[in-house]
Order: sequence, then C-alpha cells, then structure tokens
Amino acid sequence: MPPARVNEGKATRYHRLKRRTGLLAAVAGGTVLLTLLASGTSAEIRNVVVQLVADLGLPPAWRQAGVVAAYTACVWAVLEGVLLPVRFFQGFVLEQRYALLRIAAVRWVSGHLKRVALSGIVVAVAAVVVSLSLATWPAWWWVVSGGTFAAATIILTNLAPVCLIPLLYSVRPMTRVRLTERLATLAERAGVSAPRVDECAVGATTRRAHATLVGLGPVCRILLSDTLLADYSDDEIEVVLAHELGHHVHRDVWQLMAFELSVALLALLVGGWTMVRLGGVFGVAGTGDVAGLPLLALGAGGMVAAAAPFGHALSRRHERRADLFAIRMTRNPMAFISGLRRLGAQNLVEERPSRLVELLCHRHPPLYRRVAAARRAEAALQS
Repeated sequence: MPPARVNEGKATRYHRLKRRTGLLAAVAGGTVLLTLLASGTSAEIRNVVVQLVADLGLPPAWRQAGVVAAYTACVWAVLEGVLLPVRFFQGFVLEQRYALLRIAAVRWVSGHLKRVALSGIVVAVAAVVVSLSLATWPAWWWVVSGGTFAAATIILTNLAPVCLIPLLYSVRPMTRVRLTERLATLAERAGVSAPRVDECAVGATTRRAHATLVGLGPVCRILLSDTLLADYSDDEIEVVLAHELGHHVHRDVWQLMAFELSVALLALLVGGWTMVRLGGVFGVAGTGDVAGLPLLALGAGGMVAAAAPFGHALSRRHERRADLFAIRMTRNPMAFISGLRRLGAQNLVEERPSRLVELLCHRHPPLYRRVAAARRAEAALQS
C-alpha cells in the first residue's frame, strides 16, 4: 500500500506555478538583456555613464570602477523594474493564495525593494571585479575573479550569523532551558563542539517552519524558526537538529562551496567566450567595453543553469546522508517521520514530483523517498 500523501494536489499546483513563473522570470530577464544589446540601449547607457563619471573628476584609478558600477546599477534597475510584476506574483500573490505569507502587499514591496538594492550592490561589485580583472590579467581574469568571489563567499558566510541575518530577522538565543541542554548533549554525542542554537522570529511573516545551519567554524549557528519551536515536539526538534548537525559533521557546506566555485569558474569562461564571439554582432568594442557585460552575464547565466541539476544532485546526496545521520544519532525514526510529514504539510512540500522535475529542480529527495528510507533505517535499528 503506497504511503499517504501530504497535500499533494495543492502542493503540486503551487510548485508548478512556482516553476513556471521562475522560468518566465529567467526568459524575461534574458530577453531584457538581449534587447538592451540589440537596440543599442546598452551602448547609450555606457555613453551617458562615461560622461557622468568624467564630470565627477574621479582619479584615473577609480574612473573605470565608477563607470562599471554606475552602468551595472542602471541595467540592474531596468531589469528588476521589468521583472517586478513577475516577482510580485511569485513572491506575494502566489504565497498569499496558498496561505504561506502573512504580510500585506505594501510590506512585501518594501522588503523586495530592499533585497533588490542589496543584490544590486553585490552585482555591481562583482561587475567591477570582473571588469578590472579583464583589464589587468586578460589571460587569467577568470581565475582572479573566481578566487575573489570564493573569498568573498567565505567571508559573507562567516558574517551571516552575526551581521547579515540579524539585519533581516529578529534572532535571539533559545530560552527553553531543557531543550537547549538536550540539544547540547546531542551535539556533544555527535562529536562536535555544540554550535549555538538561536530562535529566528519568522512567524509574523510566514507560516513556514524551518531549521538552518549557517556560518562556518566558531561562528556556526543553527537557526530554528519560532514556528518550528511553537508547533513541534521536543523529539521532533531534536531530530531536526540532528539532521543539521549531520551537514556540519560531513562538511557539506564546504563541499557545496567547492562545487559552486567550479561552476563559477566555468561560467566566467563561458561568459568571456560569449562576449568575445558575439560582441561584434552587438557593436561591443572588445572585452574592455562595459556595454558588453550583458553578453557575459547571459553566457555565464546559461552555464549556471546547465550546472544546476548537478548541484541539486549533490544537495540531495547530502540530505539523504544527513537524514540517516539524524536517525542513527537519535535512534528515533518515528519522530523523524512525524516531523518530516508535518514539515511537508506546513511548508507545502511536493511529495511525489515527477522524476524529471526532481532531477532538474529539487535540492531535497522527494518526501515519500525520505520516509521510505527512514522506515528502512527503523527496521535496521530493530534487527
């Protein structure tokens, strides 16, 4: 008899719409960049920006960086402006329709604009790094850029628990003494120095529940949402924490970062090749022309999209291993199964996606497979 399904009809419809709007956003974004190139608008933006930066009288060493940053900010504003309706439907309308979001439209728009601004700063800095690397190390620019991005990722990952996440969410140390002691004992049994466990207040914004491992080394934190702490038993919370400790023990974060660095290097190579090969078609005057950056972005984005299924496969492998680690550490497969099913229902998880959807889109194994694996682990423990 097949296992009971969790909200499958509703979850399937939700995720189908999410995938379609995500694909629409990707196609629309690519179309915007191609239109800027083909219409000559990219070159016009470059000309305006070059004149504005020249009028500022910046030192020569800063002039190129200023041009690239200003150009990128303009293109980013155009891109996100065009995509705003799709982002609004995907991030607000769809989430409200399926009762996953608890905020008003005005607050969502405000938060979205803040995220767009922060993302724009990151993109502008990345564009400056790539542009200066192209100009200074034309043969090895992709290695320099990739290495810089890797170092920045490590720094930001370490800063996230102490600086970045508190800017976006209310985070506080968990106050449930018995549960805190129980989780600390579990971490000690797992052979790791007990990472700090904090409560992340998200209940006023969403009904989703989650646990997340953030940071590296001594600043590592485990964040448990207030929705998880309010609605789940101590046994279920312990198993969830054990799963996150499994990621820590197996150094999954480092493995994913190594994979992402490899993809970034390949993406930069493909992006540079695209700019060289197709730049003349769009009137781009070589790799030093800032107006050609959309071509680099299109080539690099295509490479990232092509590599995504391999990253998802690695992530699913990590999740399966962390599941088994959690069951072996707690010896409580029933709590694991009940917690997994409750999270699936609460977060509207698609229990039985098609094999193709799983391979292309899912970072976690399907829910029914995780439950089946837990039952096999339960039988092994009892034998």
